[in-house]
Amino acid sequence: MGIGYFAWKGFLRLALGLSLAAAEPAPLRIGVAPHTSARVILELYQPLRTNLQKALAR
Repeated sequence: MGIGYFAWKGFLRLALGLSLAAAEPAPLRIGVAPHTSARVILELYQPLRTNLQKALAR
């Protein structure tokens, strides 16, 4: 195997790595057990949602 083979292989790894780094991260999903009405749960967890959005810049 010549130098060209290793250069081509390195180029492919670099290109793949850059495309993966540019991809948007998957959404963060958190489950909440329904212990009361949906309206109350949304009100209770809204501060957590807001803080996570700010901290994760999403």
